[in-house]
Amino acid sequence: MKLKVKLAAMVIAGITALANTGTGRAETYSFRAFEPAQVDLPGDIETIATERFTGREGPDLELAISDILGSVQIDGEAWFRVLPTGSPLAGDGPDAVLRGSLSREITRPEVNPRTENECVERDQKDKCVKRERIEIPCREMRVSLMPRVLLVRLDGLQLYSRSDTFSATQRYCRGDEWPSVNAMTDSLIEDIAAAVRSDLAPRDRVLAVRLMERRKGLKGGARDAFKNAVQLANSDQDASCAAFEALYAQHPEHSSVIYNHGLCVERNGDLDRARALYREALSIDPGRDYPSAGLLRIAQRERARAQVARGLNAGA
Repeated sequence: MKLKVKLAAMVIAGITALANTGTGRAETYSFRAFEPAQVDLPGDIETIATERFTGREGPDLELAISDILGSVQIDGEAWFRVLPTGSPLAGDGPDAVLRGSLSREITRPEVNPRTENECVERDQKDKCVKRERIEIPCREMRVSLMPRVLLVRLDGLQLYSRSDTFSATQRYCRGDEWPSVNAMTDSLIEDIAAAVRSDLAPRDRVLAVRLMERRKGLKGGARDAFKNAVQLANSDQDASCAAFEALYAQHPEHSSVIYNHGLCVERNGDLDRARALYREALSIDPGRDYPSAGLLRIAQRERARAQVARGLNAGA
């Protein structure tokens, strides 16, 4: 089997955390979540054979991608088996073949000079008595890697393709140590491998999703109860959610109450109900970003859930 993911025992939730804005402390709920792969591969792609990538740095990229894909685990189980082409460990053969190439371009364009105060005259005691501002010529080391990565099923169907440019730059001036092209190249290769991993495999994450803290429209005890529920979020999420559930029963028309209750519902895995609550909050307060982000998070979770389910069914 590819995976033995204990979905019923997992508390999976929001994929995308709404960034904190403004000043002060932001109260959040923590969610364990599957983040979907960017490409919906067939569930039966378990064993991948890698061909040697072409280009001077191609073998380094092939090794980096093999390592990162082969190390992907969800709940302690491997997602892929990654083997060199022709490996006897492939058994009946791989499900797909990964091939590719990598080219590199290095340029050193001139950039704005660095201005410094330099001593141009000294006295008999070697003390500087006159300085002038001078310009130190500078350049920028720019390393660009152009990968071409393909994943092809054995029947010839292309499952995945990535072809773009990854670049790094480092400024240096006369007298400075030159940047290391090899170090910049190695870092870019790691970036490419990480991008391929995100494209092809889901990821198990724990993220923090911010609560809506706007209390306008609530009065008296409800206003205080809302504040206390928010403050509980980082110390006792269950108690915080129980408080928002009670507030929702009393104030089902308040957008912040609706959203925060929906966040608790999502936290417990009821995606359909959470979606309905986010839509309800948007209908009352269309200008708020939080419910929109919640709907996007639900869509991402459902996509990730489908990817994992396909893998489980294929490996059964």
